[in-house]
Amino acid sequence: MHQQGRTSTSPAFSALGTVLLRMAVLPYGALEDRSWKAPRFDASVPLDELTAYVTALAAHPALDEAVELSSTSLSALTRALRAGERPERRKLERAAVSLTKYALRMTGRPTPFGTFAGVTAARLGSAGEAAGARVGAGHRKFVRPDAGWFSAVAAEQIRTERPLRDLRVVWNDLCYARGDRMYSPWAASVERNTSRMRHLSVRAGRQIGFVRDRAAAPVDAAALAADLAASLAMDTAAAERTVRRLVDLRFLLASLVPFVITTDSLSDLGAACELLEHLGTAREALDGYAQSAVGEGRAELSTALAALRAVRPFPRPPVQVDLKMDASVTLPQAVGRELEECATTLWRLSPRTGTTPRMADYTKAFQERYGLHHAVPLTDVTHPGTGLGLPTASPGGTAGARRRPTELPERLDAAVGELVQDVTLHGAREIVLDAETTGRLERAARLPAADAARVPPDSLEL
Repeated sequence: MHQQGRTSTSPAFSALGTVLLRMAVLPYGALEDRSWKAPRFDASVPLDELTAYVTALAAHPALDEAVELSSTSLSALTRALRAGERPERRKLERAAVSLTKYALRMTGRPTPFGTFAGVTAARLGSAGEAAGARVGAGHRKFVRPDAGWFSAVAAEQIRTERPLRDLRVVWNDLCYARGDRMYSPWAASVERNTSRMRHLSVRAGRQIGFVRDRAAAPVDAAALAADLAASLAMDTAAAERTVRRLVDLRFLLASLVPFVITTDSLSDLGAACELLEHLGTAREALDGYAQSAVGEGRAELSTALAALRAVRPFPRPPVQVDLKMDASVTLPQAVGRELEECATTLWRLSPRTGTTPRMADYTKAFQERYGLHHAVPLTDVTHPGTGLGLPTASPGGTAGARRRPTELPERLDAAVGELVQDVTLHGAREIVLDAETTGRLERAARLPAADAARVPPDSLEL
């Protein structure tokens, strides 16, 4: 969306000609012949009937492939069913529910995940041009190792066997000193895709001080260990262990994990890995799987998953797949107009104060602590001991904990409450954002001191 000149009633934005379109891989109703006809799964359903349903649904090659890339446990259960095993009823009922949800997603909910859905570039038609769509079967897979799995393998190598000469490291500038301790504030769980505050600390002795100063800019890890040993009269092996330990605790950041992970990145992992054969097998299998059509290439996928898990077990499938749809879509011009109206409405109803109450409190605290009209290093401001810490809206935030009331939420809450009451009294099920309703909410969102003629941004993405 680009800003355009506007009158009081025209949209504030003009839609560009290209739209990123997310599409479910299978057409709506493609799995209806396998769908469950009863209203629910319960004890009244015979076990054989429930087993037959799960087996039939999982037999669809595209759905089975998508499940294997999404749920290790569900994929294992469907394989067991095909092998003639009979799990307990409780597990089978859960599998039936999960598989049904996956089937609904793959046929009608374009969630951008694995091979359930893909993306393509659609075009907004010109005036008088008819809308149209062509969907082929040549969807293209983009395959790569899971970043969490890759990072976990890299971290294990750095801890144990990776030669330091292969690494470059740099001091983590999020670390900070407090008293005689040096703190590493973040701990990442690559298996669970989470990060949390942990404030892990080590004694800020001579070793830490030397490493921090020497690695202020990226440096070869082997050179850092050698300089540490020479400067502090340490044993070389002890200096190397110190460097590895500081990388493991995230006081030092290492270069082994690339910014963009591809199948070629597996070769970097294998430079000093006893499981080099597994990594080579996985790379070859993933490259072959990427060339296969949706629902095919299962042998290559199974080979790759087994090889990657042999290198390191992982709680989820250690492969990520994105899908580019083989589709050509032209949307009617009316869709572009609706997008323009939607963008304009969102902009009109956005807060006029320029900041949230939490950040307003944080700004006030900053001004009281540091004054005005001069810069303060970010690490000093966010230091939890000597600075303000992070705002309360951030993980581990402490500053501005007391949220002050503002006129803006109260006025908006009242206006929205009146709209909800109106539609409830009239028996309606939704609020229609027509010109009158939008104007009503816009007036409620505007504080008295706000500029009513504010200029929209140059661009906006929906």
